[in-house]
Amino acid sequence: MVAVLALAAGIFLGSSSDDSSDQATELPVATSAAPLPTVTEAPTTVTTESAGLEPLVIELDGILHRSANGREAIVEVIGGVTAECRYEPDDAADRISTVLDNRRSIRQELLDLDTVDSEGAQLVALYDAALVASIESNEHYVDWVWRSYSVARQDADDCFVPQGDDFVDAVEDSDRATAAKKEFVAAYNPVAERYGLRVWSDTDF
Repeated sequence: MVAVLALAAGIFLGSSSDDSSDQATELPVATSAAPLPTVTEAPTTVTTESAGLEPLVIELDGILHRSANGREAIVEVIGGVTAECRYEPDDAADRISTVLDNRRSIRQELLDLDTVDSEGAQLVALYDAALVASIESNEHYVDWVWRSYSVARQDADDCFVPQGDDFVDAVEDSDRATAAKKEFVAAYNPVAERYGLRVWSDTDF
């Protein structure tokens, strides 16, 4: 009887131990957390064209400022001659010729610029077209001073200056220059704003 109880007790204990073992093996096993995916930021792209235009636009801005002085001088001389006969013919011609020489120098400086890319080349070409027309206009004004204004000053006591073919040609070239300047500033001003530089109108230079 004692032996039977002992055996039963052993069976009971053995079953309890097995159950504990099974329960232990069924517990979830902790695993290390999976690594988070690496997030990389897209690099900021700066195109060579955009970065490279800044030196050219700065050079153009300086040329435009110098060209503006020439426009003011031409307007003042032509106005002084046609409205008041304020200048002697040789003085008027000298003043116009000074602006003319300056514009020729500016054009050479313009053509020597490194245009960088197609956008820069377009800006230079548009400005060059305006300068060429302005130069041709100034040349006609010089001819007009010598051929018409100087004769008028000798033959009349009052201020009457005939226009003549030279004056008409000068005005036509001036109108062509104005049209070219409008086209230039339409292309130039957005680029100038990109770099924080002055914007221009066609009557500024």
